[in-house]
Formats: sequence, structure tokens, C-alpha cells
Amino acid sequence: MEITSIKIPNGNNVYLFENFYPDDLLLQLTKICNNFNAESDDWQVASWTNKRYNFKHIEYFNELLFDFYENFSCDMESILNNKIAFEESVMWIDLPGLGKLQPHVEGPAGGTYLMQIYLSDRTEPFNGTTIYNDNKEVLLQLPFRNNFGWMFDQATGVMHGRHSDVSPNLKRFNIMTRFR
Repeated sequence: MEITSIKIPNGNNVYLFENFYPDDLLLQLTKICNNFNAESDDWQVASWTNKRYNFKHIEYFNELLFDFYENFSCDMESILNNKIAFEESVMWIDLPGLGKLQPHVEGPAGGTYLMQIYLSDRTEPFNGTTIYNDNKEVLLQLPFRNNFGWMFDQATGVMHGRHSDVSPNLKRFNIMTRFR
């Protein structure tokens, strides 16, 4: 795993992760992605759009990731200068037609530390998360590529969204993880 830290103008940090999950865990997560079918009982359409499906087996999913995230939390303590604890992960897929995600910050329920890791068989240089300054001007455009993602040290303080719609024929899998 490679970690890069970027301090944004409001003083918060964005951590970028390359090759985040180890190969054995990545293989198990990829298998879940490869079995996606909108008609499957394993996936539930989001209440606010028919272009996002959530993986329904949250308890199984969190058990699969628990040990990895416990170790990751310990490793991040020295980087964050703070102790963090894994709360939960959720997985979803965004489909073409979802549209842009407007700049926003997470509410208090977003947790203190928020992470998103992408899973995909394609690289899209302009389809990852967009990081904005407090005036909603683009600071960073992250790529969307397999086993890459980010973490905010203050989920309520980093303005983010997605500057573009999901690319045609892209199945945009995401794992969102919250830490306290």
C-alpha cells in the first residue's frame, strides 16, 4: 500500500491510497463485484435513484473487512496522530446516468474519518472523486481506478463530489468506510 497526504487550503488532509487492499482480500471483493446483477437478491436499488445499487449483506461484508481494517487503523495512528476505530463499510455500484454529485461535505453522521476505495476493471482518469475548496472550486480531480481511493481526516470539512457522470459501460464499484 502506498499513501500520499495532501493538505488542502482549509487545513484538512486528504490521504490517497494506491494498491489499498492486499491481493487475497481484493480477489474476494472483486468476486462480489463480478456477481453484480440488478435483479439479484444480493443488491438493493437505492431509495433516491435507480442508478445506484447497494450490496445488501452488510454484516457479511463487515466481517470480511474487519481484521484488515483493525490493522489499518493501527497503522494510520502514527500518520493521523490519533487513534481511530473501524465503524462500518458499505459497498455500492453507480451506473451511467446517475449524473454528477454536487459538492458537499458529510454531515455529523458521516463519522470523523471517511474513506472511499474504488473497485473496477477499467481506469477512468476523470471519474473519481472531485475535491473542492470551500468556495466549491476544483482543487483535485482523482482518477477512478482499481484498488485506489482516499480518506478524509475530517469528513465534515472536506468538500467533495463527482464532477462528471459515470462513464458509459462503466460499473463504478465503491467501498465507503467510516472510522471514529
